[in-house]
Amino acid sequence: MTWRTKCAGLALLLPLLALTACDERATAARINRPSNPPITTVKPVASSSSIAPSPTTKTPPPNSGSAAYSPYTSTQGFYVDPTSNAAKWVRSNPGDSRASTLSQLIAAKPAAKAFDNWNGQVKNAVDEYVSAAAAKNQLPVLIGYNLPFRDCGQYSHGGAANADEYRTWVRDVSAGIANRPSVLILEPDSLIHLDCLSEADRRTRVELLKDAGQVLGQQSPKTWVYMDGSDGRWTDPSEMADRLAAAGVGGVRGYTVNVANFNTTDQATSYGKRVKSVLKMRYNIDSGFVVDISRNGNGSDGSWCNPPGRRIGGFPQVGGPNTVDALLWIKKPGESDGNCGVAQGTKSGEFIPDLAMQLAGG
Repeated sequence: MTWRTKCAGLALLLPLLALTACDERATAARINRPSNPPITTVKPVASSSSIAPSPTTKTPPPNSGSAAYSPYTSTQGFYVDPTSNAAKWVRSNPGDSRASTLSQLIAAKPAAKAFDNWNGQVKNAVDEYVSAAAAKNQLPVLIGYNLPFRDCGQYSHGGAANADEYRTWVRDVSAGIANRPSVLILEPDSLIHLDCLSEADRRTRVELLKDAGQVLGQQSPKTWVYMDGSDGRWTDPSEMADRLAAAGVGGVRGYTVNVANFNTTDQATSYGKRVKSVLKMRYNIDSGFVVDISRNGNGSDGSWCNPPGRRIGGFPQVGGPNTVDALLWIKKPGESDGNCGVAQGTKSGEFIPDLAMQLAGG
């Protein structure tokens, strides 16, 4: 699920928002991501139809994470999915010389599980997954990935057919989680990809994200939700903060940085702190953030699609440098970005043992 396309054109998101200049981008399988061109901005143009940010948030709601409750400390470690592609491969290839390494360093480690409209009855699928984690008093990390016109309709296209279908889907996801601890990564790339949408579609997307945050906060109060906070290089931190505020980040725990990308943990953390600072100063929103470290151990070589020589950036953990909430595997190590790079002839999302061995340092 990768793509390269020209954006549809520029229009303002917020009254004082400088939009990133459109250029070719690429996104990775399952959890699509932008490539890493330099940040380029254009001067804002006044627009009476711009989307306004959410009102200043002074008293965060229950799942914003300001209170004593934390799903991280209320559970005993992250839940490991026994049905992941890596785990299935290890079980199916016990005699393979790579199986032991991949079992220990990839399959046995916790990674986020994606849910969209491919899960059938999503309420039941989410409930089954969260129940399995709850039975072990462990914390499941989920990805909600079903917005209409996701990935700008390209290789990772799909999602809900319309806004009403998405609202129903979000409520089903929330009902599946119920009042149990979880972490939900809400719609990776949804805000960084606003530029390819029409102004009306941008408004709809922002409204859907805000509604999703509100629903999850009310129906799943023990869930910490993280919105799209960019890859850590493409979007100016001030602009990203404006987009997050407009999408209602003040009503959830925070945002993600570096999803499916290769920027080092230090680079991603520095970017996340800059976004956090703008949110606090401009909107009085005190957000947390998480960093995807699934394949950022060697940083970026400028390539976005199955590049050679990459490594995992460490194992998932609660906390991290400079007030990071958690370091997570949001992109699953070893799953291909598509027919490209060092995984020629593979499908996006397919588990490739050689790719996983590279990431594991084998």
